[in-house]
Order: sequence, then structure tokens, then C-alpha cells
Amino acid sequence: MCAFGQGEAEGVIKATTKLRPDGSQAITIVDPDQRTAEETLKNAAGKVMKKTVFLLDERNFALGAVHYDAKGGVFYKESFRRDSADHVVESSFTSADGKSLGRRVFNYRGDKVSGVEDYDANGNRIAAASTPSPARPDKHRH
Repeated sequence: MCAFGQGEAEGVIKATTKLRPDGSQAITIVDPDQRTAEETLKNAAGKVMKKTVFLLDERNFALGAVHYDAKGGVFYKESFRRDSADHVVESSFTSADGKSLGRRVFNYRGDKVSGVEDYDANGNRIAAASTPSPARPDKHRH
């Protein structure tokens, strides 16, 4: 579990670029004054593939996120619910216009995710997995 920019001087914008083996880049810009962390994924040619803007609390923990497509349109929005240990225990998803798309529930054993359950917009369980999917909850506590 990590927090975006935790331990950084107040007001200091921090930018990080990670180069991936396939030549793509993940660029993260944390702005403590705006309480945002922006992650942009670019392909090897430098074209933006997607962007996520995380909304942060006073501790720089993600409260939610807005996910954008390659053209800058809102793909979907996400909000997080945490337990007393600051684990993300649920992510709720909505469309750009606020329509419910569903939710994902994370189960823990200690500090490790032991399972993930997905539910549709009507609350019906649609999937369960024993390991976390690409939308890892620890990722939301940057």
C-alpha cells in the first residue's frame, strides 16, 4: 500500500515516467495542491492510449478516479470505499453521465487480496476470481 506523493513537500508537483518492456510509457503527475494524480499511458510511438485522473484526500489516498479514452473522452468513473486499515474494499463504477455500471468487491487475507467479486448495475454477481484483476486495489492508494 502506497500513497501518491506521500512524504513529498507540500505544493511540490511530482512527475514520474516508467518505461515498459514493450516501449510504452506510464507517466504519473501528482499535484498536491489540486489533490490529483494523473496517470497517462502512451504507446511506443508516444500516442496516448488512456489516462486516469485520481482524486486524492488530504493524505493523498485516492477517493475515486475518472478514466479517459485515447481521445480524452470520459470512459467511466470510479469511487472507492476503504476499510479501517485503508484497504480498498469496493470500487463502484459509473458511466460519464452517472449511470451505475456495477461494482467490484475485494476480499483480503491480512494485507493481501484473496479474491475479487464483480457485480453488475443491478447488484447481480457476475464473476469471482481468486486473484486480483488488472484494477488492483493497492493501485488506488498511490
